[in-house]
Amino acid sequence: MQSKLGVLTAEVYRFGIIYRYMPEKIEVFNGWSKLSPVTSGRSVTALETVVYFSDFNISSGEGFNKLPQLYGDKYENEVRPLVAGLIETVPVEKKLASVLEKPPTLFIDLGDHTTSDELRTLQRMYYELAFNNIRSQFKKNPDIKDEELLAYPVKLPNGNMISLGTGLFHLGTYERFLGGKTLEQIEQEMGNLNLAERARWINTRFHYGHYVSNLDREVKRTLVSGVEGNARRLLGIYQEGLIAQGVNVKILGGNWDMRIPPDFQEGIDAPDPLPEGWLPPPLPEHERPFVARLFFNEHGIQMLNSVALLWTQSGLHILAPFDGLMNMDKMEKADKETIRKAATLAYFRKQQVVIAAHGMPDLDRHNLQPFGEHPQTVKGARELIALTKPHYFIYGHVIKPMLTEDGKPVDSDMVYRMRVGKDGVAVVRSQDFREGDTTVVYLPYGGVAKLTSHESPEGIVSNVTRIENRHASESKEPEKS
Repeated sequence: MQSKLGVLTAEVYRFGIIYRYMPEKIEVFNGWSKLSPVTSGRSVTALETVVYFSDFNISSGEGFNKLPQLYGDKYENEVRPLVAGLIETVPVEKKLASVLEKPPTLFIDLGDHTTSDELRTLQRMYYELAFNNIRSQFKKNPDIKDEELLAYPVKLPNGNMISLGTGLFHLGTYERFLGGKTLEQIEQEMGNLNLAERARWINTRFHYGHYVSNLDREVKRTLVSGVEGNARRLLGIYQEGLIAQGVNVKILGGNWDMRIPPDFQEGIDAPDPLPEGWLPPPLPEHERPFVARLFFNEHGIQMLNSVALLWTQSGLHILAPFDGLMNMDKMEKADKETIRKAATLAYFRKQQVVIAAHGMPDLDRHNLQPFGEHPQTVKGARELIALTKPHYFIYGHVIKPMLTEDGKPVDSDMVYRMRVGKDGVAVVRSQDFREGDTTVVYLPYGGVAKLTSHESPEGIVSNVTRIENRHASESKEPEKS
């Protein structure tokens, strides 16, 4: 059958004939596709609109005003250019201005708002100045000499170059500032610090939480001091701007929402060899200073920590928080069959199937290495895709930008596709668009996207567009765990 909306094809499932749409044309560049599939320009009435919001630093940015005071006159000229631009400080109200002006039917927060200015700043400094560079050097040469390691050139976000040793010095200085040390104490302690030993210790930390959990308690106390205030601010925005307008709000628990970095047990060494998906054991919830899931649930907004199915007028939304993806291999077979049957029923009804997730289905697209929780989240995401063959897979979590195969940043309107085949789920690199392909939409740090569904005689058709915001900065975030 041929329609103005696309070529209508059919697949036979247990429940009968399952209809899905294949676009009339799609532009492909170097394995990437333009967002989104082309449909007819005829006037149709929107059935519903779903907005997806990716992880974002919701704090006001006021905490960053303390940073120049940290270094004093002696270090100010050297360090201030380093800190500038490290963190996105656009107020969340501005980021969501267009969404709050015209509220959608459903608002899905992809998670990871449980943070503070200090947690984000330390994270940037840890990855940009130390961890990423240290790991890359030890991977190239496990027997690297101290002098060569500390002399390794590090490029800052502002384009300046420093040595790895200088980066470690700045990181150690900030750690001590967070611990309440005076400038005199900081200067004395940093003068006695063996930077090469510190670099080798950091190389044994495979996770930001693994590093933070082993810092001094005063440092950790400062890191979490602003977390609850930021959560209350986000709660107020959602209650007044969305829920009061009748919008259904769901939050996918991100890795930081489930366990902020100081929530891991201290004194835990990583096993060697490192098992896939290894994380240090978390503290029991009653020992943590703040539990985001309990906070939002108590205030009427559901923060999910396991895979959930949400039916709307347009079809099936499969909500996959971080812990849900991490634990897909532990899910009961009966629950997996329930998910598969739900997707099959949606196809039978000619509806859309959309997965919203806090986790990526492919590492290569972000030039990420398979360590820590990365392989486990990819495995969980691909299993969900194989179970349901969704029209769209929309995800956040990764704040390392997507790259083309030759290492260049991907345009903001580009997406990629995945296909279920005999050998599992894989990225589609060919020019052909087949029935059953999944359009994968990555929302970078602070990204907002809108899925609008339309009803036609042939069924439900949806399009995804990104909501651009002129207030958003172009700063790039580091790899996050």
